[in-house]
Amino acid sequence: MDPMTEIEPSTAENIIDFSKFNTPYSFLYDHFGIAFLFRLFMIIYGEFHDQALHLNYTDIDYRVFSDAATWVSQEKSPYNRDTYRYTPLLAYMLLPNNFIHPAFGKALFAFLDVVAAYLTFIILQRMKVNKDTMKNCMMVALYNPVAINVSTRGNAESIMSVLCLLNLVLHMDRKCLLSGLVFGLSVHFKIYPICYAVPLYFYCTSEREEGSSIGMKRIIRLLTPNKNKIAFVLSSALSFCILTGLFYAIYGQEFIKETYLYHLTRRDIQHNFSPWFYILRKTVGSPYEQALNLAPFVPQVAFWIWYSFKYFRDLPFVCFLNTFVFVIFNKVCTVQYFMWYLTFLPLVIPKFGYPLSPRLKSLGYSWFGSMAFWLGTAYLFEFQQQEVLFLVWVASLLFMAVNIMMLLTVTDIASVRSKLSATPKSQAAQEVNLNRRKVAAGDSTAEDKKKI
Repeated sequence: MDPMTEIEPSTAENIIDFSKFNTPYSFLYDHFGIAFLFRLFMIIYGEFHDQALHLNYTDIDYRVFSDAATWVSQEKSPYNRDTYRYTPLLAYMLLPNNFIHPAFGKALFAFLDVVAAYLTFIILQRMKVNKDTMKNCMMVALYNPVAINVSTRGNAESIMSVLCLLNLVLHMDRKCLLSGLVFGLSVHFKIYPICYAVPLYFYCTSEREEGSSIGMKRIIRLLTPNKNKIAFVLSSALSFCILTGLFYAIYGQEFIKETYLYHLTRRDIQHNFSPWFYILRKTVGSPYEQALNLAPFVPQVAFWIWYSFKYFRDLPFVCFLNTFVFVIFNKVCTVQYFMWYLTFLPLVIPKFGYPLSPRLKSLGYSWFGSMAFWLGTAYLFEFQQQEVLFLVWVASLLFMAVNIMMLLTVTDIASVRSKLSATPKSQAAQEVNLNRRKVAAGDSTAEDKKKI
């Protein structure tokens, strides 16, 4: 095996003590510590920032989480806190905020952010990337400014990053039972990982079972249950139902309403990155209100089905695509939503090579430019009290257009690269068949000569 692609031992001792590794990737281990220390520094800075400046560094959601944890510590419902619309499990995780330090949750989220980077490292090893690619991808995973900002301000998205990446690690190792348990937990935490259900199910189909079938025959084979698929489905349902049933028994219908139903029926007419906010704002009370509220699900589901069938063999890529689609077409889109697909970005970079092509670079600059334009218009509307809401909507439309262009470009490049990589294999197969025919022809000629 190539030393650059050798998979590190996964014993508990090695996981705890990175210094005992002597591999081509040893230079990365210091970065895990540096990345965590930098996040702790940002948390400490945030404490001073909140006291000194009017505009807080701490995310408002963190105060919601902390208040919910306080209610739980008093043996009361976390839903006594207005706008707490998450699983009670999150409030339980932040109970130490009440007896260790109010910033405990931020430190936990920052630590989980680094854990997510380590899981990324494991998956990249499974993908057998070279040393330079590994370095570039890990720098993105460890020092992503969006991830650092989101976790140190107290948003809980790093929990989802860990769950989604751990699910990938287990599923790619064909540990479908364990993968299902983690998947059920992730869907319990937040609904959006449900968009991975179809590709994860299809991935349980062995290449031998799939064969070379096409069309409806291929669809039937992908849908047909087998041992791994049954294990994945049952374990997913088991973990989801146990947790959901437990909290339903404790907190009743309020838990279902706030944790799940609210997000399915939510109508957010406040300005955000999604252009749907303006449409929903202008159609309040109209006969089309309910239909427009459900409209975003149509493109989401259509893309999920298409990408799940086409790319399920490449789990990191299909999870990135399905999450990207979920975010850009969603009724609500805020900065922390970007973390949902940025989690998979370091796993997608090797697919397009490094350095990135000028085409992808220009789209990247356009993404940042359109986001900056939106932030500027939102600042004028929210803090300067200027009547520019229509301009905010135009900025949202531009941002969506750039994201759709990125989606189409990424899938186009992936398709081209897939065809190019498949060409040598097909040529090799043709050569093998040709040689077999020659051998067969030679044998038949020899037999004819013997008969003569």
